[in-house]
Amino acid sequence: MDMIDKKILTELQKDATQNSSKLARKLNIPISTVHHRIKKLMSDKTIEKIQAKLSPEKVGKPILAFIFVTFDYRNTTSKVLSQRDSAEIIGRFPEVQEIHVISGAFDMLVKVRGKTNDEISSFVIDKLRTVRGVDKATTMFVMATEKEDFSIQL
Repeated sequence: MDMIDKKILTELQKDATQNSSKLARKLNIPISTVHHRIKKLMSDKTIEKIQAKLSPEKVGKPILAFIFVTFDYRNTTSKVLSQRDSAEIIGRFPEVQEIHVISGAFDMLVKVRGKTNDEISSFVIDKLRTVRGVDKATTMFVMATEKEDFSIQL
């Protein structure tokens, strides 16, 4: 990845709706170069996905919570469970925006969104805690989000 790629990626992170023509003018490079580079960055998965960032409030999902999960590798059977398999199952629930296998006092970190605190509580009780391997779940409701930035500094 060279400086041209980094400049294109930086601009696309600011506004992914910019077309190749606008990017070429902004970066003072030929439109064919911009088009070719974007195509390459998408094919090599540097750009994984282009999607709209929605307002959680406007789509009726204003409540955000992070759930710290403790994993039990044996969970009532002698068979050893896979933390990755359990994380993959948890990731299929529509409430889950992110799931990370982490180090430290907890084993997984789950980010969820919902309409209400009760909806998230129901998710934890009725869905998350039914997944084999999930031992404990500590839910932290977000009171205010001061910064949420998905861009990566290049």
